[in-house]
Amino acid sequence: MKRPVRRAFVRVHPAAFLEVWTELLRLSKLQRPSVRLEDLRFEIGSIDVTGPGSTEALLGTLHPYYQSADTQEKHAEVFRSLGGLTNPSSVPPNSILAFSVMDPRLKYPPRPVILPKLNDEDANFALLEMLSTWPADISTPSPNLFDRDARFRATRLPAQKSINRRKAFEKPGAYPTLKSTDPAIPIMLLSSRLTSNSQQGTWTLLAPWKCILPIWYGIVHYPLSSGGNPRFGGVDEMRQIHFEHGMPWFPADYPGTNAGFAWEADERDRRKSEWERRPKGKRIEWGSLDLGSGRKGEIGRGWACDFEQVIGLDPFPDISTATDTTQNTEATPNTEPAKTRVESPLQQLTCKNFTALLSSPAGKAPSSSVIATVRITLIGRGIASPCARIYRLPRASSSSDDASMNSTPPVTTREEWLSLLPQTPGVKPPPNPKAKDAKNIGRIPLNAPVSKRMRLLAESLTQNPPLPYPADKKNDEHPLVPDEEDLIGFVTTGEFNLAEGKGVAIGSVLVAKVTESLRMPGEKRGNEGRLCIKFVRNAAMVGNPQTPTMTNHQIIVLGYNTACRPGSNQQVFTMKAITEDCSADPIPVSPTNWHLPKGTENPIMILPQLCPWSSPCRRKIFTKPLETF
Repeated sequence: MKRPVRRAFVRVHPAAFLEVWTELLRLSKLQRPSVRLEDLRFEIGSIDVTGPGSTEALLGTLHPYYQSADTQEKHAEVFRSLGGLTNPSSVPPNSILAFSVMDPRLKYPPRPVILPKLNDEDANFALLEMLSTWPADISTPSPNLFDRDARFRATRLPAQKSINRRKAFEKPGAYPTLKSTDPAIPIMLLSSRLTSNSQQGTWTLLAPWKCILPIWYGIVHYPLSSGGNPRFGGVDEMRQIHFEHGMPWFPADYPGTNAGFAWEADERDRRKSEWERRPKGKRIEWGSLDLGSGRKGEIGRGWACDFEQVIGLDPFPDISTATDTTQNTEATPNTEPAKTRVESPLQQLTCKNFTALLSSPAGKAPSSSVIATVRITLIGRGIASPCARIYRLPRASSSSDDASMNSTPPVTTREEWLSLLPQTPGVKPPPNPKAKDAKNIGRIPLNAPVSKRMRLLAESLTQNPPLPYPADKKNDEHPLVPDEEDLIGFVTTGEFNLAEGKGVAIGSVLVAKVTESLRMPGEKRGNEGRLCIKFVRNAAMVGNPQTPTMTNHQIIVLGYNTACRPGSNQQVFTMKAITEDCSADPIPVSPTNWHLPKGTENPIMILPQLCPWSSPCRRKIFTKPLETF
């Protein structure tokens, strides 16, 4: 009896296709019986659809192909019953729906799908029951997508002119009827999620290569029930989605691979060209950068994640200068310069192996060129941009080290950096509302009149001493930057994370230096082993390792001008900003024509036009009525 032929479909990132294909081709030649490989890059295409309206857009674009109701596929029935599903992660993970659909141009332009109402308990219960049982596991999915003949028949789509002619013979607003000559397009829907705890899932649509464009037009032009159309997203948007989920994105966050290092080389060339286009008076001079303690110049190239400098290799040449500029008169004018293949001098370590090394640092030390991708959470304020330097905590200072330093400035100590950690006081239980101390909390009663609220609010503002202006720069001083020996990596992706509401970064660190710091004598095996100094020069800031942001501010409205009609667009409010970051000089306002709380001596201030807040924020604040407070 002949054994059935088994097939495996491997879907890999285009940047790593050549490496994977070469390795699989080498291994296939060693197998007995032989293994046959087939390149399907231009045979099968894919579209990723994510978001609350992803299922609705697919339901309005993909219409199952069947001549009668009895011949409809089981997976198609399950797909049509997903109306009202707003999160693909509700589907069992790694689920597959494989069926055939009709030409989406026959149902173009797409019309809104009739979805069940939110308060329809029967429809919601039926959807939950279907998701829990998932009847698609009982039936076998259609394998037509991997059949070469089926894909060839699906790509023989009728011309757009013939479809327009069929639409002209139909009634106004009616779609043309399905004919037996219309080809069936085999597709496959995969449900996935970035992490196990991801709040939003993704649908991956696989279809024949030449059928991707008609399906794409139908998806982007589908009118969502929430309004608008599905938004287009490219490589940058996909990278942002991974960043918001706290996941590294290939290849940018994996410089230890050839594809990741090639991406970094392209980014170096782009940043260097931007730096060279700037005038000399408006660009950062990396050679004259003052790092403190008599140290001059940036470590490595400021526009690059210069791992070669850290591990002691020759700097990788820029792509713009690496090409051959000699003129070849014998070459034909149509020949293009050959692209040099970038080989990464680094080695990427997996997350599992890196975790094992951190748990047992006394094992075998890894090579100096091995790096690992890490996720960095900022303890304080600020954001990190790409190419920001990552330092480990300096080793603890000893008395012998202090005695040996006579003429050189003092080196940054570990204790100075650890003193910057915010203190986390113990969480106290909420006060008992029946206790006597609860009356002295100072909370404004809800049923108090407006005049009393204003008076209590003004008293709470004036009982604390105001912040000094300008701010004292002595409190903003930070310890010096550690030495080059403590440089362990670079930030590859970093900005403000909207999901967490603070700055988050993803970087790559040298595993040898990380494990070396854990092996130092006197090293504490606790949270300090996971701490690092992210000195965000953001390419060259020195002095304050964190970029100040306008996040901790509070705007309090105390009164409004009686000369303006309440509710009009010209209504102006007086405000007092309580913030440590605002560099604008508050301007006191005369109490004439202003409703001031009694017992206050002109506590109201307004901010000038040069306040660093954005204009949309100002418009929102200056148009908020007083009665809402």
